[in-house]
Amino acid sequence: MQIVIIDSPHANRDLLSFKISQATSKEVLCFDDLKSAWNMIEIIGDISLIICRDLDGKNLIADKLIPKLKTAKLNLSLVVVGTQVNEEFAGMVQLPLRSSVTHISAEVSKIINTKISTATNESEAQRLVAIKYKSIPIDLFKYFNIIPFDIYIRMKKGDTYQFIKRINCNEEFNRASILAYKEKKLTHLYIFRESYNDFSKFILTKFNELIDSKVVQNKSNEEIRKLVVYQLASTGFNEANLEIAKDSLAQIQTKILTSSSKLKLLQDAFQSQLGYRFQRSYMTCILASLINSRLSWGDPSYTEHLVMASYLHDRFLENEEEMQVSCEMELFNTIANIKDHPRVESHAKLSADEILKNDKIPESVEKIVRQHHGSATGVGFSTELTSRISKLSILFLVADECALSLLCVPSGKVIFESVAKEISSKYYNHETVSECLIALKKAISEKKGPQ
Repeated sequence: MQIVIIDSPHANRDLLSFKISQATSKEVLCFDDLKSAWNMIEIIGDISLIICRDLDGKNLIADKLIPKLKTAKLNLSLVVVGTQVNEEFAGMVQLPLRSSVTHISAEVSKIINTKISTATNESEAQRLVAIKYKSIPIDLFKYFNIIPFDIYIRMKKGDTYQFIKRINCNEEFNRASILAYKEKKLTHLYIFRESYNDFSKFILTKFNELIDSKVVQNKSNEEIRKLVVYQLASTGFNEANLEIAKDSLAQIQTKILTSSSKLKLLQDAFQSQLGYRFQRSYMTCILASLINSRLSWGDPSYTEHLVMASYLHDRFLENEEEMQVSCEMELFNTIANIKDHPRVESHAKLSADEILKNDKIPESVEKIVRQHHGSATGVGFSTELTSRISKLSILFLVADECALSLLCVPSGKVIFESVAKEISSKYYNHETVSECLIALKKAISEKKGPQ
């Protein structure tokens, strides 16, 4: 049985699809609109759950979908993210518009597990769990000419979709063939489920080899380096990868300081395909660098430290919900499992203590990370910024708060004035906070980047 997502294309839809597939071991099919989704639902029939999101309140997908489900007498679950639904449906769960990917995925997993546990017989339970293939984003294959696994393509034959063997193990293919698949609107290729873990290890190994490969074009090389930086956010900086990290961060730093469009940079960060952790880190380092470039006491030497802190400050947080916590109230209202509270509350200290173990990382990075929630010790969240909190830490705090606010806007639109007002009020119009917000507004409003 399969899961269907009806939502406009964006990075979080891809991330949601991946998380649900990982959590439920089910194939997830994504569609841009109800018409194309329903055409597929009628063909497949074997659907266990549908997720639909209503972003603007005008296109009420669920209200149009539910009558179709009732007429077709389809026994499935429906998860609606967004606008209140007028129609009633027995298997429906409604979630707020700003529900995170992690929260939606957890709800879907809970529903699927309930279906399996309450299955009327063993064969039905096995049918609910079983999946023969795992999907792989097609863009991943443009980095390789040969894959030591059988890769399958899913194509429509008549009224049904079938898996047809397309690329044999170790059979050479090229970018032109990948582009040809993409032109046919294919977004994923497939691999046998039992080969998926080995395939993942192969891909990670190859990424590391490609980092310094001269045969990789600049654009792809930049994308790969971004992926490495994203991985560093979880693994931290050690002797083996510190040089790669510095090189990657230097590229990002140059891009930020020479860009002619700051708003375009923010939009790129919002639309990143590398998930919420990378989006948050990348947007924070962009904003911190822009603020630093327009402060009277800012200094170019600070930029590398701010960028490095951007990718290290939340490494002890495990999911999107935890990364969105910025005060004590949110900690208790957002994190349901009380056992996680001590780790989330002290994540700044944990990250800073880990940095202290590596003498290759500047001391200022450790201080920024430790103080990035306004607490001098790194434990807890404080809106009263005392003299113990460094100016550089406050600069970073403002950038991180801005990144959090901007990523919470579903459409990705930058509404700086309201964001700045909210942050300024939260920190009682603190002088340095206000100074950083003014600097950021100045940097964003400029048409040309600093020379």
